[in-house]
Amino acid sequence: MKILFATDKGGLDDLIAPIFGRAPTFTIVDTETNKVEVIQNQAAQAFSGAGIMAAQLAIDKGVDRVVAGNIGPNSSMVLMQAGIEIDLVSGMKVREYLEKYKERKSMDPELERRMLELQKQMIELQLKWIEKRLEELGHA
Repeated sequence: MKILFATDKGGLDDLIAPIFGRAPTFTIVDTETNKVEVIQNQAAQAFSGAGIMAAQLAIDKGVDRVVAGNIGPNSSMVLMQAGIEIDLVSGMKVREYLEKYKERKSMDPELERRMLELQKQMIELQLKWIEKRLEELGHA
């Protein structure tokens, strides 16, 4: 599995960045080969559309999962449509996440169910926000 982490400086010992689209760097880890690649996020300086550009980069890099503190609704939609999993994590180093990810692969089904429920709630909240915003735009 290839995982893209939003990071500030990049690398396994960097903290996962609180934002996705405007994170300065991305650290991509292939969990099967342990290959680590750090790339500059060219979208970070974009005037607008940074999240969508960053999501397209994730697609182009062939990642299976994106990890960041927060991912906006537009980039979330692009990632989900591409079949890329999203994990919202903050205050954790890339290396720590990878250790927990390896534990999660052999996780208790009940714990996995609870984690999936939390992810479902996040998606439902994003959908409510999108519906509200569409309604606001309809009355403009």
